Amino acid sequence: MLVSQNASTSRYSQPMAAAEHYVFDNKLAVLLGDYLLAKVLGIASQLALPEVWPLLSDTVRRLTRGEMVQLSRRGCLDLAESDYFRFMEWKTASLTELSCRLGALSAGASKAEQEAYGQWGRDFGIFFQLKDDLKDFAGAADGKDSYSDLREGEVTLPVMYAMQRLSLNGRADFRRRYLKIQKPAGELEALAATVRDCGALHQAGEKLSQMQTVLLQQLEGFPESVYRLDLQQLVRETGNLQF
Repeated sequence: MLVSQNASTSRYSQPMAAAEHYVFDNKLAVLLGDYLLAKVLGIASQLALPEVWPLLSDTVRRLTRGEMVQLSRRGCLDLAESDYFRFMEWKTASLTELSCRLGALSAGASKAEQEAYGQWGRDFGIFFQLKDDLKDFAGAADGKDSYSDLREGEVTLPVMYAMQRLSLNGRADFRRRYLKIQKPAGELEALAATVRDCGALHQAGEKLSQMQTVLLQQLEGFPESVYRLDLQQLVRETGNLQF
């Protein structure tokens, strides 16, 4: 599902999704996502767990709703922070939440434990997406095309923070430049410099650090295991910022 999501929005937060898009065309990348979804449904059908189906259905519904709402708000730079996090809950975070919930469910965890693991997965998905937003300013050295979100006019948290920090005239000028369909390299560099210079990138980085701390604290409440150690390492690596 993440492959289809990334292909449909031209965003590649996963190296695999980027690779599939460049090897094949966009239509085949979407079909690959559909195929993977069919494989997931096939695997789920072999599980003697009727609770799986409502979870899968709800996740697909939330993911689709998130895509539709985000497309309807494309180009809207005045979104509230709460709107951003709600979109991420519906999109990337719905997939990571599902993964954690299904893992707990298949392992025989209690309802309370399933909820705890699902909540952690949801929080990690938002954390992961925020890191992807920040990676746009790190460029190809961090596994993502330089300024791809800026080029496509995607509304990310650093951009939203910039709109909150700039003066009235500054916001008008930034909006005009940001919403251009074609942006030369110099324009992208200037937009990125505006986001950095007004403190918006630092503010988003601070938010990422806060979320990393919460995620690690949540993991402390889970049983000690090699899996918990792996998740702790994943959170630390994801939270590593290099600009």
